[in-house]
Amino acid sequence: MSNLKDTILFPSLLAADFLKIGSQLDDLFNSGINNLHFDVMDGHFVREISFGEGVLKTLSKDKRFNIDAHLMVTNPKEHIESFSGLGVKNITFHIETTDNPSELIELIHSYGIKAGVSIKPATSLESVLPFVSKADMILIMTVEPGLGGQSILPATIEKIKRLDEYVKTNLLNTKIQIDGGVTSENIKMLAESGAQYIVAGTAVFKGNITENVANIRKELNNASV
Repeated sequence: MSNLKDTILFPSLLAADFLKIGSQLDDLFNSGINNLHFDVMDGHFVREISFGEGVLKTLSKDKRFNIDAHLMVTNPKEHIESFSGLGVKNITFHIETTDNPSELIELIHSYGIKAGVSIKPATSLESVLPFVSKADMILIMTVEPGLGGQSILPATIEKIKRLDEYVKTNLLNTKIQIDGGVTSENIKMLAESGAQYIVAGTAVFKGNITENVANIRKELNNASV
């Protein structure tokens, strides 16, 4: 059986209410959450614009949380050095934005930070397989990046399963993260498919955070792997 200690929840700050962010972070921490997903959108790689270094600098003052930075930007290399000095524990870039993923992985590692590589739903799993052993994490987008509130694209579930099989067959320690369309109703299925790190926005922040996390924990405790 699986439980929350095996499948780690990463609440996405995109869904937070920034008029209540202080109390919401307290609710998360008191619910046993110590990881936050920080989406960086540049209005170019994805249509939306979200957070940048200024917000991250403020957020990083709260030492209770590990910050997982997801760079949905056209030029991730230009942000890695500055983000590395702002307390992030992981930096993920999109494979679609570079001709040399290995270079970016090595650059991130040079700052003592874990490196993740992400793929959009339309990008083949094969494109990222050569870098699975080099990265600490592979992020499979289960919706089109850039907008919240979407439903999971069914074809992405097969990608999760295939990547999980690849990692296990090759005896790798690389983690599988998924992002997009997560609900308390489908999180069990996602965990059973092989997702170890699950990003959730609305499922955590909409309504009562404490109750939402408890419901997610209940579902994960009932997952079988």
